[in-house]
Amino acid sequence: MQKSKFSFNFNTKDNNEDEQDQKSSDTEILDSESPGYEPIFQEFSDNSASDCKNSELSTDDSNSVLSTSTQNESNQDSENENANIQLPPGFPEALRLLEIKSHSNMTNNMYREIIEAFSEQHVSLYHATNKLVSLVSIDPVWIDCCVKSCCAFTGNLKNLQECPTCGEKRYKSNSNDQIGRKKMAYFPLKDRFVIQYQNSSRSLELQYRNNYTTSQEYLQYRSYGDVFDGGRYQEEGHFMDYRDIALIASLDGYNIFKQKTDDCWIILFINANIPPENRVKRNNLLIGALIPGPSAPGDLNSFPYLVIEELKELEHGIRCHDGYTNQDFILHCSVVSWSGDTPALAKLMCTTGHNSYQGCQYCDLRGIWENHVYFPIKPPKAKQE
Repeated sequence: MQKSKFSFNFNTKDNNEDEQDQKSSDTEILDSESPGYEPIFQEFSDNSASDCKNSELSTDDSNSVLSTSTQNESNQDSENENANIQLPPGFPEALRLLEIKSHSNMTNNMYREIIEAFSEQHVSLYHATNKLVSLVSIDPVWIDCCVKSCCAFTGNLKNLQECPTCGEKRYKSNSNDQIGRKKMAYFPLKDRFVIQYQNSSRSLELQYRNNYTTSQEYLQYRSYGDVFDGGRYQEEGHFMDYRDIALIASLDGYNIFKQKTDDCWIILFINANIPPENRVKRNNLLIGALIPGPSAPGDLNSFPYLVIEELKELEHGIRCHDGYTNQDFILHCSVVSWSGDTPALAKLMCTTGHNSYQGCQYCDLRGIWENHVYFPIKPPKAKQE
């Protein structure tokens, strides 16, 4: 296994303590070039990107904290080979156990029992996850939006003080600072792609698209086994470098409570460079934005504004480092398709939706009115006079 670009050496001792005391420490971390090197929390440095696609939909699910945290690690210069992090006693063991927890079905109670049995400091799961979040700098971008979800204050609306649709105030009236009454979360994609390619094993996995489209089966036989077999993908010619990323975007609403009284909307991305059997697993999904409820968004195109701007930048290209080849390159990302259910696509495409008289986006079939609009399977019977 090649050495990762990010290699964390956790040390629990003060820098002023003598070398002999450091060698006798129970939490001594050997140099990465030494024989027998086995870094605490090794997967964080070597395999972080492979498990960092998990969304933050469930903040109570502590098993997803590691994946979400490492996924959004802030961008660092390629010259930074090592980051020496001083941790309080007990935290290296807690972070190592937290990494194991993210890959297994370990419960919170089991974590507590193990840490109490094998560590004197008894670092709680809460403090361990908070420490991890502080190390990798998870910083979603918060965007003001209307309290009734009419719009997000982006683009041409970013300087408005009230909603242009319902007239609701943007900021809290009882605060001297301009604090938005309601916010949506936007999660940038760029940093996640950068850190994925810095990991050698992840970089190799992301070559699936190139391997698939250059295989003899793909070139000789006209079959449909993946999104890359479509005519539109083959005609556009966006992906010139074998490392360029193809994204599948999705927009949909979901209920966060069993009562189904409130719903949120999510902008989700699937990395098509990952093999099909793995790309839709939870840890590989990319959350672009979370739009809060309880109402469905009105001017939907105002909410993904920053997402679209970032996609433009990604299509133009960003600088990355390939941990597998140890070379810098320009990464391009393009969306090959948008998907969603009928209500979501109607909002996205600004159409009337499936409840209208001509609700089908593919044909000219016209609905009829019978207490509501519906599309009959058979022609309606003539009414008797």
